[in-house]
Amino acid sequence: MIFDVVRFFSLLFAILALMPAAAHLMELPNKIHLSPADYLTVQKIYRGWALAGIVVIAALLSSAILAFLVRNLPTTFKLTLLAVICIIGTQIVFGF
Repeated sequence: MIFDVVRFFSLLFAILALMPAAAHLMELPNKIHLSPADYLTVQKIYRGWALAGIVVIAALLSSAILAFLVRNLPTTFKLTLLAVICIIGTQIVFGF
């Protein structure tokens, strides 16, 4: 039972963590041609989005817990660990 709950929340938080990136991707065609001044004006709509970091941390923690729970299932463990590494990697890329 606990496995199913952790797996559900891991998937949920991973999906929610991808939403801001998807929003940026979808708006790119409209923003790419803005002048620098207009671009900086438009960027002000993202105030408060730093709270999305909570979702990223939740995705990382729930995926790490899931990896621990499936440590005896080699293929599942490797894929879950890869997911954890990818979440960490996105934060490294985001930081640079």
